[in-house]
Amino acid sequence: MSKIKAIKLPEKRVSIKKSGKYRYVYYIDSYYVTTNGSRTHRDVAIGKLNEEDPTTFFPNQKYWEYFPKTDPIEEEITEIQQAGFSQLVKKLAQQLKVDELLSKNFDDIADSILSIASFMLSKGNTMMYLDDYYLTHYNPYRSTPTQRKLGPIYEAISHSRRWHFFKDWQTLIVNEGDYVAYDVSSVSTYGKSIDLAAMGYNRDHELLPQVNL
Repeated sequence: MSKIKAIKLPEKRVSIKKSGKYRYVYYIDSYYVTTNGSRTHRDVAIGKLNEEDPTTFFPNQKYWEYFPKTDPIEEEITEIQQAGFSQLVKKLAQQLKVDELLSKNFDDIADSILSIASFMLSKGNTMMYLDDYYLTHYNPYRSTPTQRKLGPIYEAISHSRRWHFFKDWQTLIVNEGDYVAYDVSSVSTYGKSIDLAAMGYNRDHELLPQVNL
């Protein structure tokens, strides 16, 4: 993510106006006299005032129309996120039409499921570092789940919803005479109030409540 650097305010024909909690910089484009004889002007917003240094501001596109000879501004990189893997997963989900089936059967949590799936494909089934992962990796979906919100998401993946998803998936990909078998993945949880969880051993041979996905 990049952020435009603040530049010095123009020396002339500038006014400052507040809107909400921010102040904006206006350039006086022209002066004119109204029908009742009073003198006024037309102004145009050219950027947002830098509250940390009110002698500078963050210009918008209109600024460059009025000051085209101004030296171009170098953008300051404030954040870098990895995007390749998550974009690949999104592309595959689209090609396989998994995203369509999830939206149909899990409308309210479809984006969360895809976000979790992308993390699992990258890091495995352990959800321990989910929050940290999306600090450094771009998430192309609207919903970025946190570890604390996993419980309600798992609970919303009901047996009925799963069954309808599998039926739709089967209709989409299975040819007549094919046999379908689903591999069940499970996620360990320390939560105490997840109805879907049942005691079992995970891959580390720990006896913990497990949620089958």
